[in-house]
This record gives sequence, C-alpha cells and structure tokens, in this order.
Amino acid sequence: MRRRFIGDIVCSDMGKDIPTKQDLLKAQTDLLWAADSGKLDSLDCPSCHRQTVSVWFTHPKPDIYREWFVCSSCSFSFRAQISGIPKHYSESRINQKLQEYDVDLLAKIKF
Repeated sequence: MRRRFIGDIVCSDMGKDIPTKQDLLKAQTDLLWAADSGKLDSLDCPSCHRQTVSVWFTHPKPDIYREWFVCSSCSFSFRAQISGIPKHYSESRINQKLQEYDVDLLAKIKF
C-alpha cells in the first residue's frame, strides 16, 4: 500500500526523544508497519515511550482516507494520507474530532 505523509508530527517534547530525522522516519515507519499488520492499539510512542498510540481513520472525501497515529499519554500524533482504502479501515475507528478537522482542512484548500 502506498502512503504519503502529510503534515508534521505534533509533539512539544519530540526533540529530546527523537534527535535526528532518521530516527523520526524510523519511528513513523515502525508505526505504519504495525498498523499495516493489523495492530491498531497499544503501539509504542516514540516520544513518551509508552504503549499508548492508537490508530484512527478519517474519510473526509469520497476518494481520500487518512490514518492518524495518536498517543493518549502525550501530545504525539501524526497522520498519513492513504492511496485507496486502508487495509484495516473500519467506520468504527473513525475519530469524529479528527474527521471534522480533516473535512475543515480540505474545505480550505484550493485545488
């Protein structure tokens, strides 16, 4: 499955725990692989090092899917835009707050 990162990681204390871009890329890749394998909860947070990252989905437009990785213990989060329907997509895993954010963001973009 092809993925394209959009947006930055959100985390106020990221600099201490992931000092290089290479480490950050590895952390993102590890989370993407975990989600692709079907593990959607209790993932390792690269910032606080707890197993408190969960995967959430949004579907803000008919042809756009996003996969969000959100830590419940700290401010870490990032999102990936998915080409096609995510392998483990489920409407029960749509986070309404993130869905509203993505819908609003796309409404502001001029194509």
